[in-house]
Amino acid sequence: MQSVTTYSQVVARTVGCLRQQQGTLDQKSFAEFLGVSASTWSRIENGQVGLALDQLAHAATLLGFASASELLAVADRAADNMRRQGVRVLTGREAAKDDQTFAYLGAAALGALLAAALVKR
Repeated sequence: MQSVTTYSQVVARTVGCLRQQQGTLDQKSFAEFLGVSASTWSRIENGQVGLALDQLAHAATLLGFASASELLAVADRAADNMRRQGVRVLTGREAAKDDQTFAYLGAAALGALLAAALVKR
């Protein structure tokens, strides 16, 4: 069975990987800056809860990007890299329609793929 994830999960994991790579803010501090609880932010980084647009914009700023679109460009490259490795990355409509949506990659596997893609940044 083909590995499947959603673009939303790729974006959230990209933010998490970048936060960890920078090492300047732990998960709890990052969550506080975004105005959410540490447990909520943990669920966002793990792709269990969607990242709101205002959270994305603020996260981009905290990570040193000039805009959310720059951060999304990094996520786009990560998603492209995952597709080249045979992972099916579903968009919102596809994710809503696809029965395999619940066959997501494990957080560790998704994180490893993203970390590899981000190193090329």
